[in-house]
Amino acid sequence: MKGKVHVVVSMDCERIRAESYRNDGTASWEMSELAITGLAELLCQEGMKGTFLPTPATAARQAHLFEELRRQQFEVGMQFHCDSFRDGEYEQILGAYGYDLQKEILTLAKADWEEALGMPMLTYRSGYFSANDFTFPILAELGIKQTSCSKPGRYSPGMTLWYGALPYAHRPSASSRLQAGDLDVVEVPMTSHPGERFAMQPRFDPKDARPDSGFKPEVYHDIVDAVLWEMEMIGPGVKTFVILTHNTLDYTSDREPRRGLLVDMLRYLKAKEEEGWQVVPATLADVRAAFLAQEGR
Repeated sequence: MKGKVHVVVSMDCERIRAESYRNDGTASWEMSELAITGLAELLCQEGMKGTFLPTPATAARQAHLFEELRRQQFEVGMQFHCDSFRDGEYEQILGAYGYDLQKEILTLAKADWEEALGMPMLTYRSGYFSANDFTFPILAELGIKQTSCSKPGRYSPGMTLWYGALPYAHRPSASSRLQAGDLDVVEVPMTSHPGERFAMQPRFDPKDARPDSGFKPEVYHDIVDAVLWEMEMIGPGVKTFVILTHNTLDYTSDREPRRGLLVDMLRYLKAKEEEGWQVVPATLADVRAAFLAQEGR
């Protein structure tokens, strides 16, 4: 047995494009609903779990969807973009702010999200994977327990800096977002291709397990193979494979090609059980629980 691999399928549930100040997001609230309900149905059919991460505005507008997801035992957390928060008064990405302003922003966002859904917000992801060395300590102070804020190898000066970040579940440091530490948070990074995390280029973004990219199936197979090989070699305490998608795709439609790419990737992962892996459907909270268990807590 090569060990358990916790497979997390996550959806960032964005605000609509017309209300997002960088002109990104989903095309309409109708598309958002199709994406969310379609992915939930797909995951049930494939025997997988899911983590849905609405922004505060999405949580408020489509609270009924997330309440239903919770009843179905899916995880609901928050994904956050400064530029689509409230009326756009915070114009920079999260990682551009110092401690005080960043804590103010995240405190307000958490309050809005919790008011919308009537539940504590324990799971968090930064939009654009934007963070700095203040982010994890602030999240810990706010009582966040599991995060997925990093994409190892992503290097985009002025936007996202994760060059050299740890690739698997860990407790982050209070002083550096790139190091392990002892904060009461478990960071579960986005899965990225191990062979593409380092490059001598001014900007770099390794391939990841994101069906939205529309790669050919064999590209996703290569990511799976490379990540499983790396985990077998280095033996992280908790092995993870994190897939990310968005509420921009109609997951109810068989004619959406990226839906087929996700199904193919999940089945390719499950077929790895024939090679000695144990595929464990998981949420980010499940990964935290597994991490604490291996710590003996």
